[in-house]
Amino acid sequence: MAYRLQEAGLQETAIALLRKLRELAPDEPQSFRDLALALRAPATCAEALALLDHVVDAPWSPRFADIGVIALAERNDLRTRCPAATITTAGDLLAQPLPVGLRAVLRWDLDDTDIDLHVTDPNGEEVYYSHRLSYQGGTISRDFTAGYGPEEFILRNPKPGIYEVAVNYYGSRLAKLTRGATLNLSLQTGFGTAGAHEQTVNLRLLEQTGKIVVGRFIVHADGTLGLTHAGSGKTSP
Repeated sequence: MAYRLQEAGLQETAIALLRKLRELAPDEPQSFRDLALALRAPATCAEALALLDHVVDAPWSPRFADIGVIALAERNDLRTRCPAATITTAGDLLAQPLPVGLRAVLRWDLDDTDIDLHVTDPNGEEVYYSHRLSYQGGTISRDFTAGYGPEEFILRNPKPGIYEVAVNYYGSRLAKLTRGATLNLSLQTGFGTAGAHEQTVNLRLLEQTGKIVVGRFIVHADGTLGLTHAGSGKTSP
């Protein structure tokens, strides 16, 4: 519901729900990360940074391994735009933003669920859980098979062409009770830079519906970037 409220522009109501979720599930790092991502506006970014710090530093269950790596990049990116951020030392490599040309991040709302992120580049090479590194350097994070994600694809210097982003609802131990999961996919260009741009897509899928294309990155020959999500009919610069 919070994902849908954010999509509808009802940010304050979504944040109230996400605060309640953090109270109900303090043992899950996604509760803190979801709230942090909703608080990235200048007026609340200091709280968002503190939440991401917690995701990075706290000891979590092994089934949530690597979420701290993704949250670290998000924290460092947010620090560059947050007026309340403290100045970090230039030599602290763990505090530096990681600029990448293309980034896609998938999360979902159902525990004990395996949903996979797939990205196919202009070479026709598909990056996903069993082929995690492409010829031109695109890479995907660890496969989350026990619920929530996130799964992240990044590519620092993309070659011109179209990059298709797809999701595959592979399976769930809870599917018989819930009949589906809500997915949130963030498509980003220029992540970690002043020219960052983002579109988000929310959709609900049933188990084993196959691979579905959700969005596309367009890299033009002059190096400019655009992105679109399936069904929008629009391309954003």
